[in-house]
Amino acid sequence: MNFGVWPCRMYRFLAGLASIHAYNSFLLVAADRCLAVYFPFKFINVSSNTAIRLSLATLLVSLLSALPFVVMMGYVTVPEQKLVFCWLTVNSGAFQLYDALYVKGIAQMLLIFLINLALLIKMAQVTRQHNRLVNGGANQSNIMPKQLETEEMKATIMIVLLSVLVLICAVPAASLGLINYITVYISHNASNGQLQLMWNWLDISLFLVFLEQSTKWIVYLAQSRTFRRKMMIYLRYRRRS
Repeated sequence: MNFGVWPCRMYRFLAGLASIHAYNSFLLVAADRCLAVYFPFKFINVSSNTAIRLSLATLLVSLLSALPFVVMMGYVTVPEQKLVFCWLTVNSGAFQLYDALYVKGIAQMLLIFLINLALLIKMAQVTRQHNRLVNGGANQSNIMPKQLETEEMKATIMIVLLSVLVLICAVPAASLGLINYITVYISHNASNGQLQLMWNWLDISLFLVFLEQSTKWIVYLAQSRTFRRKMMIYLRYRRRS
């Protein structure tokens, strides 16, 4: 059903914004954790103001990245199958590639994977060094306090778990988006039936992304004592009000 071009554009804009901002935000979180491990004295206690500014900057980048959807979207008809759907009104292979690599999160997932690989390597080095210091009878003042060390390890494990969850849930949608681009704009051999089947599978795979976004709090709840404490405070406040 056609409700006009602007509802179509706003739908695609908001969907693109949600996807871009989700991947960009998690990329920021993964980078923050990696910097805290590699440069603990400089980045382990980032101020709230700095965190807010970085979050707002990430949101601004995501908004600007999603603006092309407002300009290039509209209703497209497929006369052979009597279909009308909301998508590109121009035959732009460059935008399709942009959608497949950036909007669907392939570029961000690659960076997240590399960041977590570096994170795991550094954590293994830190653990071995700590064990050598402890076993060698080093001065305890030179060793990170046990409670802080445990909290840092839990935070790192939580980011790794979330990264694995993001990659597992996002890979199907990102892969189908890239396959769609290759099929349509490189090989030029996709029939309308194949395209419709691919779009249906793409819609199904996007459900995994929504599922991942809505279940992150479970990982936070299981791994972060601070998150559990603040959630209990919030629940008590809601119960009293």
